[in-house]
Amino acid sequence: MKAYIINVEQALQSLFDNNSILQKIRKGEAVTEQELDNLNALLHTKNLDVDLEVLKTFYNTATPLEQVLRSIVGMEAEAVNQQFAEFIQSYPKLTARQVQFLGLLKRQIATTGAIELSSLYEMPLAALGDIDTLFNDDQQIDHLLNIVKSFGEKPEVSVIK
Repeated sequence: MKAYIINVEQALQSLFDNNSILQKIRKGEAVTEQELDNLNALLHTKNLDVDLEVLKTFYNTATPLEQVLRSIVGMEAEAVNQQFAEFIQSYPKLTARQVQFLGLLKRQIATTGAIELSSLYEMPLAALGDIDTLFNDDQQIDHLLNIVKSFGEKPEVSVIK
């Protein structure tokens, strides 16, 4: 399974710069089934061993394919920054530690396309402190959690028996 995901990632990387469908996925924009079918056909013609439908079988079936792809290719840093811009503007008196936490959080999301809420309490984010103590205002915490949720859930790999 891991080898297959690596093959898909390598096949997708060659398309990052000039494939509009992948660009939409990396920006967090919605894509249609037709666009996903077109991307799959393109990938399959470039690499016969890569099929997005096979990739999808490794993940929880409720996870949209675009979210699976985003977990592999990540998101553009600018798209992630835009989601956090309003938060940062809303709270101009953030401490250095809070800003550092937000920077690390944005990098994590850009790398994996999403992050689980429970990960906010785990390393490497927890090295900076617990979100509930870093952001002592319930309104700030709720706002931040809503931003994290807006990226969707990180796809779970299905257990293959």
